Amino acid sequence: IMFIPMFILGICIQSNNESFGYMQGKGDLIIGILLGLVFGVMLHELAHTCACLSYKGYLFEIGVGTTFFLPMGYVLLEDGHIKNKFKRVQIYAAGIEMNLLLYGVFMFLASIEFINPFIMYLVAAENLGMAIINAMPLGIFDGLKILSTILGKENLLIDAKNWIKHWNMTKEQHSVK
Repeated sequence: IMFIPMFILGICIQSNNESFGYMQGKGDLIIGILLGLVFGVMLHELAHTCACLSYKGYLFEIGVGTTFFLPMGYVLLEDGHIKNKFKRVQIYAAGIEMNLLLYGVFMFLASIEFINPFIMYLVAAENLGMAIINAMPLGIFDGLKILSTILGKENLLIDAKNWIKHWNMTKEQHSVK
């Protein structure tokens, strides 16, 4: 919950400012994108790690790779022995919360013009995008793990695919008759 004040501050700053400086060269764009990826991905995964370890989960591996040519971080952890659903949801949500916190921090840095505001705004926007994408209940994203834990379904995606397949087969049988 500690990320909420900083996230709200970031939204307020963004809604009150019309611009955060201008790109002074292509280097600003590259630096902003790289800083956003580094801070966003590394701290996102570190947040999962800290949450897991604080709830007595097991951490096996933490790393960085690529998916569809995009950088992706991952943690391999075990939380099956943690019976409290809230704690398990918190482990999966910790990365999203970290990205929202970083959004607020970098929006604040952009507003005080401590460092190049354009770069800070890019880093903030990238972290907001990462949080939104990771909250989606699709494939490998944290949103699916959160939803699966809340609903108590281990293989929610597989169950959904099977339901759609069954529904299509039933629909075809009715159209034949």
